[in-house]
Amino acid sequence: MGVHEHLIDDERIVLQHPPFYLTTHRLLRSEDLNGSDSFREIPLLGMTEVEKLQVTDHKIMSIGAILVVSCVILMATWGLFTAFFGLIAGVVALVWGSKGKTTGYQVKSPRISESDLDMWRLPNWGADNFVEKLQTIVIENQNSHPQRY
Repeated sequence: MGVHEHLIDDERIVLQHPPFYLTTHRLLRSEDLNGSDSFREIPLLGMTEVEKLQVTDHKIMSIGAILVVSCVILMATWGLFTAFFGLIAGVVALVWGSKGKTTGYQVKSPRISESDLDMWRLPNWGADNFVEKLQTIVIENQNSHPQRY
């Protein structure tokens, strides 16, 4: 059974990023699990947030810390002034690593229970258009006169 059997009258699919489907009225999650159809939905007017999930990049931060420590040692013992550039690069790596990398996006709604939050997590790879459209819908939901898609 496909996602098309779950569409209601005058509803059409606007964007898809399987197993997620954005229709004119709802956000759907439809997938085939062990021969049975799993189907969940959130009305567009019920979405409150699309949160960006980030994780700190420990590899970059480790490299930055090693650079900072080694450059300070080189400057203190050998008096190498050029190690100052390595010190700056290390600090930049620490800041860059602390900002982290995006691992995905979490759709939030009062209709989603805590146990179902993982089910509504969008992967980062290939979901840019999908996430931008969802964020636009959430912003328009905060207005007093939301539009339908």
